[in-house]
Amino acid sequence: SVKKVAAPLAEVSTMFLDLSSLKSVKDFATKFLKENEKLHALMLNAGIMHTKYGLSSDGIEQQFAVNHVGHQYLVSLLLPVLERTSNDDGPTFIASVSSSASHRSYAEGIRLTKESINDESAYNPYHAYGQTKLSNIFMAQELARQLDVRGSKGVFVNSVHPGVVKTALARQYPAFVTKYVLPYTLGPLLWDSDVAALSQVYLCTDDNKQTLVSGDVKGKFFVPIGRLSPGNPKHSDD
Repeated sequence: SVKKVAAPLAEVSTMFLDLSSLKSVKDFATKFLKENEKLHALMLNAGIMHTKYGLSSDGIEQQFAVNHVGHQYLVSLLLPVLERTSNDDGPTFIASVSSSASHRSYAEGIRLTKESINDESAYNPYHAYGQTKLSNIFMAQELARQLDVRGSKGVFVNSVHPGVVKTALARQYPAFVTKYVLPYTLGPLLWDSDVAALSQVYLCTDDNKQTLVSGDVKGKFFVPIGRLSPGNPKHSDD
């Protein structure tokens, strides 16, 4: 249910996208580009968490496939229109939604081969999730660097930890855990989704003060609500 509508006159349309399938990502991008000449902001928000071991339709460990690979492929397909839009209309934005779980990745940070990522015998659902969230941060940092190198200054890419948010992300846990245990243990730390989303929205907009644009803030990591954070030492390990 929607408690309030911030922009009652806004036009909203939906399209199907399954991030666990690279074909679906390609089909989505193809349809989007056919119907839209411009794109001002891209929020990479979807994800799954702490799932049992499984492979995507493309044969990639499913958390890595959905949380990182699908998003990075989507960015690669939509980046040209983001760049063109920035040339025509001014700054465009990409917000990569990461997590403080990036602190809890595997010991090596990110496994660098498909074989090691897919190794069921070494799979840990919590570390695998942290690996994807660390990947989200690295993607934003490296994309910002590459755009700067090639002189594409108008696309602002950053990553963000939205907080511990009351959503269905933990739906794979038993019902009593999501209904009683998590609210009891994390209650004071839980954010309502409409409030937590403000950090992502901040990274996808240019307000009258032009905060991100005037400061040329790119490749950075943010925490709630819209606060710049140094992250952890792994974030700077190029």
